[in-house]
Amino acid sequence: MDLSSWDFTKDGNITLDGEWEFYWNQTEKGIQIDAELGREPKYIYQTVPSNWKGIDWFGEPLGYEEVR
Repeated sequence: MDLSSWDFTKDGNITLDGEWEFYWNQTEKGIQIDAELGREPKYIYQTVPSNWKGIDWFGEPLGYEEVR
């Protein structure tokens, strides 16, 4: 989602409700490198807004994330 031309003062807030891809412990650059090397990215679909309490990442505790 490219919001570079969005004027929040004039146009208001953006609603991000819906289903998003969440990539734990990966950055956009890391995702691109994995794709170039033919590796499958690890991600889950998560509905926003929702409660994340108790969610783990393939059995591991949560870390940082990339959202797309």
